[in-house]
Amino acid sequence: MKKIVLSQAHLDKRKQKKRFVLRDDIFCTILQQKMCVKDYFDFSFSFPDEVDKVIIDGMYSGDWYSVYESEILPLRQNPMLARFRDAGIDIFDEWIKHVHGRQKECWLTYRISEVDVDEDINPLPIKEEHPEWFIPAFGFTMNNMAVPEIREHKLKVALEVMRKYAFDGLDIDFERHTPILPVGEQWEKRECVTEFIRELRTELLKIGKEEGRVIMLSARVPDCLDGCHQDGLDVEKWIKEDLVDCLTLGSRSFDVKVEEFRKLSKDVQLYACYEPYHTVDGYFAPSLEALRGIWYSHLQRGADAVEYFNWLGQGKKEMVAHYVNLYGMDPKKEDYAQFGSEDFTGVNDKEFLEKQDKAYVIDRKGGYPWGIGYGNLNADRQLPRVIENDDEVRLYVAENVKKAKRATLKLLFEELSQIPEVYFNGQKLSFLSQPHRDMQVTAEKVPPISGHPVSVRLAYGEDHSKSCTMLEADLTGIETKIGYNIIRVLTKMPVSLEKVELEVKRK
Repeated sequence: MKKIVLSQAHLDKRKQKKRFVLRDDIFCTILQQKMCVKDYFDFSFSFPDEVDKVIIDGMYSGDWYSVYESEILPLRQNPMLARFRDAGIDIFDEWIKHVHGRQKECWLTYRISEVDVDEDINPLPIKEEHPEWFIPAFGFTMNNMAVPEIREHKLKVALEVMRKYAFDGLDIDFERHTPILPVGEQWEKRECVTEFIRELRTELLKIGKEEGRVIMLSARVPDCLDGCHQDGLDVEKWIKEDLVDCLTLGSRSFDVKVEEFRKLSKDVQLYACYEPYHTVDGYFAPSLEALRGIWYSHLQRGADAVEYFNWLGQGKKEMVAHYVNLYGMDPKKEDYAQFGSEDFTGVNDKEFLEKQDKAYVIDRKGGYPWGIGYGNLNADRQLPRVIENDDEVRLYVAENVKKAKRATLKLLFEELSQIPEVYFNGQKLSFLSQPHRDMQVTAEKVPPISGHPVSVRLAYGEDHSKSCTMLEADLTGIETKIGYNIIRVLTKMPVSLEKVELEVKRK
């Protein structure tokens, strides 16, 4: 194994820790796509001041069409992009200038495999000419990184865009759509992906040396090492060879195994990711307290930064309302623009978050359609869980709630006819029970896809929920572990546990 040699300037730049990273889908919402150029920038550049690094997610159809003037690829046909071109505006240049002008780093994401949804105006004959280069999956075809021609082509595209623009770094997204290697052979063919990363790192360093700048490299991978292995990503080797400077861990998971990655390196920056759009099933638009519990857990577990994925041009509520009114958005149509009103103050400040009210929750399965493998699917999550006789779940808590002003444990079950016995870290709890309906806990066998379908339901109050029972126990003054706490349920008849939440009041 030969380790990549990095310059002192490169090492110094990697040591500049980031605390809040924004991964911004710059073309995503229909609201953005309909806006005039001026309004687009007003809306899209309204991200929080706490952000100190922006990764723009803008290489749509980046393998076979480009959103910039390319010598390798034809231009992607798209009304929004045409408006920018007609105005003589290079959208990547504008993003770089604005982000650098705010004294923040600007990176570019390059998805390893993309779902192509506009083949009627941007046809892909390559998929008919070389079907052996692709992997059929969930109605689309994914790039097969075991094919040398695919790797070579992607390398050329990535290097062209990094020569053309002054991005601070390139982020390779391995998880937006999977598989990227033949199903069932992902780990066996892992060296194909490692070789791609190795060549990309080597060539980016050459470009940086030629141009007198540092170009960083990062990757978005699953939220645990076992998940990386299932998807054919040999993260351990990447770190040993110094092939990456940063790793973004997961996106849809609240429970990110930061500790596993931190044991591999103290130098590689680790960003624990949260996505507010393709969220954990049952948690579209969670409370600010839940978000703070997620962010604080990430930092407590050793993440250098919290990364917010799929920002979608979400500005302040008043700004979004103004533009929704101006452009006539209707939440019942496909052009619904979901916005967030979360307060991001202190998201990058562990000491601030420690003092805030928080909620700790357990992930749920389901709600994501675009993957075969591990990443993003949440298939191994604990809930919902049918408990027969005696079973337990684990809740990660990032603080000792004994020090809190008040702590309440909430367990949401499918409607109960008998109340089970519940123990928290071995201590039997007393509960108050009441009927409860959660609009996001549905009676359907297949949960709705997280994102647009759920947002429309919530906007119009469409009720697909099932009858449930909420149990609430007062944990005030009870000690919790910083780490996983065991919730044991004993029942005489099968019960379905849907949600677990620990609300912590500090104020």
